[in-house]
Amino acid sequence: TLPQREKTKWNKICKAHDDIVAENGGDEDVVVGNNNNNKKNIANMEEQIANRVGMSVEQVFQMKRKMTQVNSLLSLDYEYKSTQRSGGVD
Repeated sequence: TLPQREKTKWNKICKAHDDIVAENGGDEDVVVGNNNNNKKNIANMEEQIANRVGMSVEQVFQMKRKMTQVNSLLSLDYEYKSTQRSGGVD
C-alpha cells in the first residue's frame, strides 16, 4: 500500500487537473491542445496544477510518473516469464 501522504498528494493533483479541465469546457484536448506545441501545453498544465496544489512543477511531474508506475505494477511477488535470445523459456 502507498503512504497516506502520497495518496493525499495524488488526490490533490487529480482534483486540480479535473478542475482545470472543467473550467475550460470539460474537454481535455482543448486544455492540453493537440498540435505541435503539445509538450509545451502539457508543461503548462503541470504548472497550473502545481500552482493550485502548492507544489513545484518537478514534484507534480514526479508524482504523476510515480503513480503511473505504481498503477501498472502487477504484484510484488508476481513472477515474470522471461525468454532467452533463442526464444527458449527460462
